[in-house]
Amino acid sequence: MLLRIAPDMFTNPQYECVTIRQVYEEIARTPKFKTKYPWIRELRGGIKFLSATEAESQKARSFYDAITALNDNATINTRTQRIFDLSREDRWIIACAAAHAYAISSGDGDLRDFAVQQFDASIIFPLEVINLWIAKNLIAWNDEKQACLKAWADKNEHAQPFQAKKEFRELTGMKYEGN
Repeated sequence: MLLRIAPDMFTNPQYECVTIRQVYEEIARTPKFKTKYPWIRELRGGIKFLSATEAESQKARSFYDAITALNDNATINTRTQRIFDLSREDRWIIACAAAHAYAISSGDGDLRDFAVQQFDASIIFPLEVINLWIAKNLIAWNDEKQACLKAWADKNEHAQPFQAKKEFRELTGMKYEGN
């Protein structure tokens, strides 16, 4: 959804957004993305990811190994009381964020919980990112962007924090349509 609202979020440094090759590959090859978000095909060209040197640095590899060990040794999510089961991509996202002190924006609750519980990572919800972009005048909110947000909410995407919804309304004068 963020990519649809700001297609140049990974190419324009003002957005301060990065991703990793593993996320790009997951978007490119996962049927869910192709069927649930058909528009992603035309926007994939705007997804630039960190170089392997930066994303998979020795420090990131060390974090990845630690995350894999924790994941493989049945670490319990203290919020859900269930064992974490992170994908390879999720482990690389957390490792890269931890290695470079990046905040993580994801709807995946287990990914967020693991990053916070094990590495005290910073989390920023997608609606908080939008609010930040609006506040920085990187995007002008309009009916087209509101329609993107509504379409995202219609897909039953992850709930956004109450405070972010309140701030969104203050910034745009429009109601956040999702849960």
